[in-house]
Amino acid sequence: MWQKKPTRREFLKLASMAAASMTIGFMPDKVVSKLVEDGKNPKDYPVVVIGSGMGGLASAVYLSKAGFPVTVIEQHNVPGGYATSFKRGDFNFDVSLHFFGIAEDIYKELGLDGKVERIPLDLTRRIISKNNDIAIPRFSPEELITFLSKRFPNEKEGIRNYYEFCFALVDELWWFSKKMETGSVSLPSMPQEYPKMWSLRDISLSDLLDKYIKDPMIIKSLTSGTCSVCGLPPSQLSGFMGAVYTGSLTKSQFYYFKSRSQDLSNGLASVIKDNKGTLIYGKTVNKILTDNNRVTGVQTDDGKVYPAKIVVSNANAPDTFGKLLSDNKKAQKYMEQLAQYKPSISTFLIWLGLKGEFHGKGSERSIYIDSEYDIETDFKNYLACNAEKSPISIALYDNYYKGYSKPGTSTLTIFMLSGYEPWRRFEKDYFAGNKEAYYREKRRIAQTLIKRVEEKAIPGLSSMIQVMEAATPLTNITYTKNPEGAIYGYPPSTNNAYMNRVKNSTPIDGLYLSSGWGNNPGSYTGGIMNGRNVYQLIMKDI
Repeated sequence: MWQKKPTRREFLKLASMAAASMTIGFMPDKVVSKLVEDGKNPKDYPVVVIGSGMGGLASAVYLSKAGFPVTVIEQHNVPGGYATSFKRGDFNFDVSLHFFGIAEDIYKELGLDGKVERIPLDLTRRIISKNNDIAIPRFSPEELITFLSKRFPNEKEGIRNYYEFCFALVDELWWFSKKMETGSVSLPSMPQEYPKMWSLRDISLSDLLDKYIKDPMIIKSLTSGTCSVCGLPPSQLSGFMGAVYTGSLTKSQFYYFKSRSQDLSNGLASVIKDNKGTLIYGKTVNKILTDNNRVTGVQTDDGKVYPAKIVVSNANAPDTFGKLLSDNKKAQKYMEQLAQYKPSISTFLIWLGLKGEFHGKGSERSIYIDSEYDIETDFKNYLACNAEKSPISIALYDNYYKGYSKPGTSTLTIFMLSGYEPWRRFEKDYFAGNKEAYYREKRRIAQTLIKRVEEKAIPGLSSMIQVMEAATPLTNITYTKNPEGAIYGYPPSTNNAYMNRVKNSTPIDGLYLSSGWGNNPGSYTGGIMNGRNVYQLIMKDI
C-alpha cells in the first residue's frame, strides 16, 4: 500500500508543498543577496503585518532583517496575542504559555539571544487517575518505551512498534526537509523514498494506532498529550501530525521565558525595531485594499490608509477573507472553500494567586487529573464543557524557576479544553453587556474545577486563594476575535493537514497568512514557523 504510485491529484499537492518549501534553510542575508543580484531591492516592497501574535511578529522579524520596510498594526496596546501576561494585585499571570520548543537554529535566526532569558524545562508531570498517582519525568525515547511497556505488558510489542514508527517518521521528515533545501526530492518516487510520510497522507491517528494497539485506555495513555496540544481526538486528528508530534516530544528541548511569555513577544518586537520596523498599537485594521486582485495597502478603523505591496495577515482566516476583503470576489470564493473547515476547540482557564509557597509533591511542572473515560469520550466532554467529567491540567509555575511569584505566594493555572456550543446561548447578551447569566455559569464551572483539584491534588486549595480570574471561549473572542474562541486556528484534521493543509499563500496577490489558520496549526512554535514560511514565500514570489 505504501508503494502505491501517486495519483495526479496527489502529485500536484506534493508539487505545491515542495514549491512552498524550496527556500527552507536560507537566511535573510543569503536570500537578499540573490534578490539584489536579480536587480530587486526589498526597500521597494513596503509590508503591513496585521496583528502581532507569534506568526505576525515572526514574519515581521524575518522581513525587517531582510531590509523590507515593515509596519505591524496591533489592536491591543502590547504585542503578543495569546503570548502575553496580565497583573492582578501582587500576581503576574501568563495568559497561555506552559512550555516552548523550537529548533535552535531557528531561535537564533529570530535574533533573541541576549534579549530574552530562556529557562530549560524537564517537563516532569504528575498524573492522577482513579488507581494511580505518579510522577513521570522527561524520558529518552527508549526510557519512554520501557516505562510504558512495564505499565502495559500485554501491549508492549505494539507500544514499541508504534513509538519506533513515530521516531523513524521524524527522522524521515528531517531528511525530506534537507533534500527540499537542495531541490533534490523526486516527487514521483516519494512513496518509495519516504514510505512513512506517504502512508500517513490521508489517515487519522486512530487508523495508525489500530495497526499496533487495541486497548482504548492504553491508546489514551499514549495520545492524551498529543491530542490536547492538537485539539482533536485520535479519530479526527491527522495521523501525520499526531505521529510527528509523538515522535518529536522526547527529542525536543523545552523552555519557558523569564519572566513571562510577554518577554518573548517584547523581544521579537525589539528585533523588529532594531531593523527599522514600526509597530503601531491600539489600532484595528478594518479593510485590506486591493486593485486587480493585488493588495495595495490596508485601512484602519480611524480611516487612515497604510500603502503596501505585501500584506501579512495574522488575523483569523474567516475575518481576513470574509470581513477585511468583503468586496473582493476571489476572497469570497476562497471563503466558500474554507467553509469546510471548522475552528478549533477553545478553553476554560482559571488563574490563581495563592498565599503560601506551593510546589506540589516535588519538582513536577504540571499535574494532570485524568478522567475515567477513553479519549474519544473525553473530547465529547470537552466539547460540552463538562467540568465534572473532563480531564484537568494544572501548571505549577513556581516550579519553573525560583522567584516566579513574590515571597510567600504561589501562582498556578487550571486548564480545561472547552467547546463553544455551551457558551453560544450567552453570546448575544454577552456582547450586549448583559452578563449576569454568563457570570453565574462561569462561576459554577470555576468552582467545580477548583473543588476537583482540591479533592484530587491540592488539599486546602480554596483557603489559599487570594486572587482568581477565569476565562471562557467568549473571553477568547473578546481579546483575539477568533471565531468560537479558537486557540489553534484550524486544527490539523485529516482533511486539513500535510498535503491538504490550508496554505500561507492566498488567491490574493501579495497577501499571506501567518496565523494558526495557515500552514501550521496554532501554537507558539506553529506561529513562528508560519512567520518563517511567509518570509520564504515572499522571497520566492518577488
